Parts: sequence; structure tokens; C-alpha cells
Amino acid sequence: MLSSRTSQGFHSKTTPSAQRSSPIRRAELYLPGRKCHKRSCHSHPVHTRAPDNRLHGGRGRICRHTTQRASQQWKMVKFALQFKATLEHVTNLRPEGDDFRWFLKLKCGNCGEISDKWQYITLMDSVPLKGGRGSASMVQKCKLCSRENSIDILRDTITPYNADDSEKFKTMVQFECRGLEPVDFQPQAGFCAKGAESGTPFSEINLQEADWTDYDEKVNESVGIYEVTHKFIKC
Repeated sequence: MLSSRTSQGFHSKTTPSAQRSSPIRRAELYLPGRKCHKRSCHSHPVHTRAPDNRLHGGRGRICRHTTQRASQQWKMVKFALQFKATLEHVTNLRPEGDDFRWFLKLKCGNCGEISDKWQYITLMDSVPLKGGRGSASMVQKCKLCSRENSIDILRDTITPYNADDSEKFKTMVQFECRGLEPVDFQPQAGFCAKGAESGTPFSEINLQEADWTDYDEKVNESVGIYEVTHKFIKC
């Protein structure tokens, strides 16, 4: 009966030698006191390790659901924000300065919780990650599952939207995410552009209403940005 349960991917008793050869031993090490998230799982207690690295608690059983989730805990994924608009006599539309605010709604990859309020990140933000693994633009703990997630702006991926890109989707920036997924973006103030023919600079462009208009006195013509939309894609 024991071998039958093991072959189906359930729980089995392990010995120190079996633990050393187990591919999930490393993942298990990072889950002290964590219960399985699957309701159908019959592994009751928590899993902890003693200083000698032997498994204690849970009668020595290893939960495959919990270890699978642990192996994904810090998986890095990149998401690209693709921008689309109709440009009238302007080009080189881009976020201006390191203090530009990217307003996002984020989803927790662990429990699926989506933030109800807009959150913003900037290039100026830098928060250290646990364990000395570098830094990110934002590190936050999910209110629902308490998992710590992070998102970072990749500076080198920020790209202007030009007149030739008008009415086409183009990647404007990429985000490096661990445990988070951006699901919505709200463009606000802080964009800049220049006249397509005159080179006249336009700053503090606000795209929150999805449309913006102005007048270029050098060439005596109206300029504008219309029908702003976006989408996220996984890189």
C-alpha cells in the first residue's frame, strides 16, 4: 500500500539518505512551519529541519504540493508594457526623468489577489531584497497570503514611442517580477515629446484621459496624442 501511494505522487516516509538524493530537498529547506495550500492534501503537520538537516515534523512526510510551490517562490519573470496611440505631428513620446511614476495594478502570483488601488514605482526607488539578492523598485507583502513579492523597472528597456510607431503596439518598458504580475497601467502626467517637424519640446504631458492636445507655434499647427491604450505581454 505504501509503494502504491508513493507511485501516485503522494507522501512517503523518508530516510536521511533518501533526503540527500531527493530533488525537492532544497525547496523543502526554505519552508519551515509551512502547511500545504491544497485542501485535498492529507499531510497534516508542518515541515521543519533540525540543525543536523534531518526532517522533523509531519512524521517525516514531504508534501509535493508545498515543495512545488517553494520551487516557484522566487522565479523571475519579465513583463513588457506595450503602448499604442495615434500621434499627430509629434514624436519621441517617452517618460521624463527618473522620478516618472509608473502607476500599476499588480496581481500576486501565489494567491491571485489583485491590488484594489493604483500603486506606482519609479527608477529612483530601490528596496533591498531578502538574502542579499540585490534590490527592486518595490518589495511588498501580499495582504491575503503574506507572501513577499517584488517588481523592478529595467532602465535599459525604456524606449520612446515615435511617429513611425503611431497606431501600433510597441514595448515602452519591461518589468522584472518575482511573484507579481502587472495587470493594468494608468498613464498620468510626466510624459514628454517633441514636434515631429519643428523639434519643439512638450513636457508634462498628461495621458490619463487617453487624449492630449497642444499647439506648435513654430509651424503653426495643432499637435496631439489620441486613443492611448496598452497591454502587457510576457517576455
